[in-house]
Amino acid sequence: MAARAFPKPARRTAIGIKRVSLLKQVGNYSFDGQGNKFALLADKYDCDIPAELMIEDKGYSGTDFNRPSIRLAKKQIRAGVANAVAFPWIDRFARDVEGGLATIREFLELKAHVLLGDLGWYQDSGWFKMQMNMFLTVAQYQRDDIAEKSRYGVMAKLAKGLAHFGAPYGWHMVTGREIAARALNAGEEVPVGRPQNFYERRVNELEVVQLIGELALAGGRDGSLRGICRELDSRGIKTPGGKLGWNPITVSVLANDLTYSTGEWWYGKRKFIEPKKVRNPEAERHKVRTVAVFKPREEWAGKIEMPGGGIWTPDEQAAIIEGLKRNGAASTGKPARRAEDGGQVAILSTLVSCGATVISGEGIGEECKKAMAPAHGSSVKDDGTRTLYYRCTHRHKTEGHYECDSKSVRADILHPGVWNGLKTAVCDNLQALVAEKFGEVVTPDDEAELARLREERKRKEQKRREAMRKEIEADSDEDKAEYAGLVAKYKTELALLDRRIEAGAGEVEPEQYDLATIQRLARKAFQTTDPVEQQAILLDWIPAGGVRYANGWAEITILVRLNVVNCKLPERAIYNKQLQVTTRVRIAA
Repeated sequence: MAARAFPKPARRTAIGIKRVSLLKQVGNYSFDGQGNKFALLADKYDCDIPAELMIEDKGYSGTDFNRPSIRLAKKQIRAGVANAVAFPWIDRFARDVEGGLATIREFLELKAHVLLGDLGWYQDSGWFKMQMNMFLTVAQYQRDDIAEKSRYGVMAKLAKGLAHFGAPYGWHMVTGREIAARALNAGEEVPVGRPQNFYERRVNELEVVQLIGELALAGGRDGSLRGICRELDSRGIKTPGGKLGWNPITVSVLANDLTYSTGEWWYGKRKFIEPKKVRNPEAERHKVRTVAVFKPREEWAGKIEMPGGGIWTPDEQAAIIEGLKRNGAASTGKPARRAEDGGQVAILSTLVSCGATVISGEGIGEECKKAMAPAHGSSVKDDGTRTLYYRCTHRHKTEGHYECDSKSVRADILHPGVWNGLKTAVCDNLQALVAEKFGEVVTPDDEAELARLREERKRKEQKRREAMRKEIEADSDEDKAEYAGLVAKYKTELALLDRRIEAGAGEVEPEQYDLATIQRLARKAFQTTDPVEQQAILLDWIPAGGVRYANGWAEITILVRLNVVNCKLPERAIYNKQLQVTTRVRIAA
């Protein structure tokens, strides 16, 4: 009896992904070798891996599964360009077990076949999964083993006081290549083998750090972080990165670096972690996006004595750091808040945000929304007081100019405007504001609105039934989960519509709000003229950033804490409920 012939499956078209971990590896023969491997795999596993579908990951770690090749491969598979993805060796795919398994699942969910080098096509069998897990484990172990050996090598270097991996500003690590180049330029014999790196002082850079300390100790506005940046820029001094345009953060880091007083530079002070939210996940990059955080002091790897030692004593550096704090406070008019210093209480601190229009950058035509910070003027008036302003914080870091239309507003204008506006809204207009808000949301007593809600309910119910039918008929678990989510969504929306229809038709008793008691207590509280008490009241009624000021107008967001009585319950249970309403106030010029 002849053997039964089975139809041969359609030939698979795979996207080939090459990878090297370091950018300096891009110019060697690694990519060519991986390309040759793909040719052998295509013949061995009966698939096409065309040259136009080859993707190269230049300088990406095997632990980064958001790298461009993975994203592009998924996109092309969704578009139907290919139905498979191939990797020349499993360590070119992943050096992390958990991330590798998760990425394979993502490709399988896209109905794509996965070719893992000589291990072959992915199979849903215990034997294949065991081999795959073993290969991934070995790849991860190799990476961890290399990293561990590298750490021990670094520690051995540091123990001998040898140079390794960069230097702080003011010093430079001379590499073996530079040593050889210097010998050639001087007509001397080039060292044999690999010369040892060493550190050397850069006097011109250390003079810049000394200048920062001198400006900080001189005091005044020019001794603040921004003032120092302006001075360095005016002298044409380049930043540690070799560019013009100093940043206050850079100045602060240099002033606080203890290397300049102790002469000791520590290696391994920071660790790098992935941020919870990547600002631009689609951007091209050559490593996983990370942020640096300081390790505990006992985990620092080791120290190196920098040649020539520090340029300050510890007491001098402490004075410089204190001077920067003092100068920064003076340049913004802080903390002249005490009455004996002529200061005023900034009762709207943390409550005011800028509502002006942004005039530069990508936000043209949008509201600024930056905080408006309180600051006292530096001059004392004849009556011994200082003028308090609220200034928008959306300013250029070094040049100081504003990035939006709003400059500043005097507190003696803004304070009474917001206080009286809030007082009027709460003490006189609260019932109207709450009724308007709840009328829009809860109590649709208009017949036309009621009819619209009932028609909307019919449409939602029809969509819910359709989603239930598709959930039953769906072939894949993914489709079933999608339609189940739609069913749950429509169910929630129908419950909300039923509640609104019942309230509008008078079928349930509406909620009652004890606004009279709230207003009675508010009228008594708003009689105070004490700035500290006024500030406490404002903080209770207005959320952070709830006063949006621009062009002589203030929009106030009011947080109303309602005592709600549910008349349906025999106990007439009282519970707290919050509602936000807004009012607009003209601020006197």
